[in-house]
Amino acid sequence: MISGFVSGLIAAWILSWFHVNRMLIEVAQPFLSNVELTNAHYYIAFGVVGLIGGAFTRTVTVHKN
Repeated sequence: MISGFVSGLIAAWILSWFHVNRMLIEVAQPFLSNVELTNAHYYIAFGVVGLIGGAFTRTVTVHKN
């Protein structure tokens, strides 16, 4: 699961080279008007998505064997 979190952070970091973080924050901000989104939110969101993905990948792998 930790590897999924780290993979999500690495993916977020690579995407930030192309300013995807700015685009996603700009798009999501109107939906969350009472919270000001920052790069920290961007990285945490990618980390959590990676964590969940890592958990599901591990679960599927365990049940296959």
